[in-house]
Amino acid sequence: MTPKIISNKKIISRLAVVGILVGGLVITIVLTALRTEPPRTERVNQAPLVSTLDVSARSGALTVTGTGSVQPTREVTLSAEVGGKVVTVSPALVSGGTVTKGHVLATLEADDYENALAMAQSEVVQRRYELIRGQQEVEVAREEWANSGAAGEPETTELGRLAYREPELELARAGLATAEARVRDAELRLERTRLRAPFDGKVLSKQIDVGQFVGPGQPVAALYATDEVELVVPLSPEQMDLLDPNWQLPDRLPARVIPAAGTSDAAWDGYVHRVEGALDPASRLINVVVRVPGPYRPSENQKPLLIGTFARVGIAGRVEERVWTIPLSALRDQGGQSAVWLVEDSTLQVQRVDVVQLVDDTAIIRAADFPETIRLITSDPGVVTPGMVVRLGPPVSQTESLQTQVPQP
Repeated sequence: MTPKIISNKKIISRLAVVGILVGGLVITIVLTALRTEPPRTERVNQAPLVSTLDVSARSGALTVTGTGSVQPTREVTLSAEVGGKVVTVSPALVSGGTVTKGHVLATLEADDYENALAMAQSEVVQRRYELIRGQQEVEVAREEWANSGAAGEPETTELGRLAYREPELELARAGLATAEARVRDAELRLERTRLRAPFDGKVLSKQIDVGQFVGPGQPVAALYATDEVELVVPLSPEQMDLLDPNWQLPDRLPARVIPAAGTSDAAWDGYVHRVEGALDPASRLINVVVRVPGPYRPSENQKPLLIGTFARVGIAGRVEERVWTIPLSALRDQGGQSAVWLVEDSTLQVQRVDVVQLVDDTAIIRAADFPETIRLITSDPGVVTPGMVVRLGPPVSQTESLQTQVPQP
């Protein structure tokens, strides 16, 4: 009995091991069949992401920009030329009043000047009578000489001229000329009792009123002309080179004036009137004077270009055939030279450029080997290696800059 029992236990233990192995195998097969597929991830591109700007070449005149404040082309302090009491003052003689050339701004009491004119005119009548009498006396003297039977004419000496009474005639003529001059002087002084505007303009200030006595040379009002205004625009020598290498600017070179508080729609058309003949001793800049006609005759979108207005001025410069206007932030320093980063076939390329002009936050560049349109990198990818692969972000649209708005003659 004992050996048989031992044999049965071995069989049972072996069957148990086999069962465990089979069960484990079944469980493994079931778990393998029921497991889910792990998510698959694409390989991440580790190339730097950059922002780009497509910039096309442009042709045309550069615009040299500067700033200045509006000033009158003519400003005078009107003074009385004769003395007298003020009897009338024009309603236009107030600060900001508009006057035209010849407009009577004020009148002075004129009785004394009218009396002086009447006296001068009376003297003219008297002197004319004396001249007529002198002419008659000369004729009588000639007749007497002819009737005397004397041969020939009197001697051409002072004594001979006395015979014809010519000195008395010349004295009468001189007296008439003096009297007529006194009339003109009296008329002029009478006219000066009416204080007139010397040109079309506006009143800056007034210093008189009705009832006040003014003397010769006393200030009456300050006026400035409104037919044109001007702005003194300081430019650097480099900016002058962009206008003309010899700084010899053509007549009426076009310019655009934009008030500081306005937009390009409110711009005024002007022209370069002159270049001042010396450098400013403090700033070492050259003053260019720009004039704007009709500043008080605005159009629908314009406001008057008032005296004292601060404005930005763009002056038409030299013509460039192929240049690119880029953000100033996209201009790089590469070994002490100016350069830009371009994208070509998804790789970064460093290209050296010539800087034509810098204005505010833009730069105008040129490069002989650039295509018509370049893809410019505007962001900083960090470490830069020529030829490295980059990823492109959304393109940025190019904005219109002041350099592309060239004034036209």
